[in-house]
Amino acid sequence: MITVLTWLTVGYVVVLVLVLAATLITILWALWSIGSALATIKASLIEVERNSQPLEGVLVPVNDGLVTVAGALVSARDHLAATDAHLAAVVPSPPDSEISGGVQTAQATQAAQVALPSGVLA
Repeated sequence: MITVLTWLTVGYVVVLVLVLAATLITILWALWSIGSALATIKASLIEVERNSQPLEGVLVPVNDGLVTVAGALVSARDHLAATDAHLAAVVPSPPDSEISGGVQTAQATQAAQVALPSGVLA
């Protein structure tokens, strides 16, 4: 009986070692694949950095110009908002029923012209 149990234990240990070895080899292979992929990505990123270095001298002035344009657009927006507010005080807005699809009807245009003060031209 003890001999059978000894052989079963030895067989179990052999199977356990083989399964453990196979699992560790599989993990090693997966880590190796990940390391190779990361090395490829690193090489690609280094190449992208090297190829994009000349763009810095060109893109910095373009960015500065765009910042200037953005400032001018903000100023224009503010001026248009102020103009809109001044016009709203001078010319009353037509009721929504007189506007179809964002375009004033002829009646609404005539009503707005009539409502203008005498010194203001339409």
